[in-house]
Amino acid sequence: MAQLTEIALKVADVSYRLWTQRRELSCLWMHELEAESALQFDSRSQLLEHHPLHNVQLSQDENALDGKAVAIVTQPLVVAYGDSKGEKYSERTVLRKAVVWMG
Repeated sequence: MAQLTEIALKVADVSYRLWTQRRELSCLWMHELEAESALQFDSRSQLLEHHPLHNVQLSQDENALDGKAVAIVTQPLVVAYGDSKGEKYSERTVLRKAVVWMG
């Protein structure tokens, strides 16, 4: 029971911190990435990372997927707009790259 209480307290703390921060969080999926012209894979991308299923291909050539069209977004791009003071909402910070699969 003590472990369950500890987990619940951690979840409550994370929830509170997310609720009270002044940054705006957003998840970008396929259609938003398309608007950003990010639907071709590039190994140097600041927005995309490959799905683990591509590890075999990339073990032979780390640039093997460059230029390939993105077929599926398996996890969204998570971004934050603004800063902790509630200002600069025109600035975007990538919190988690989108995980993508190329056909």
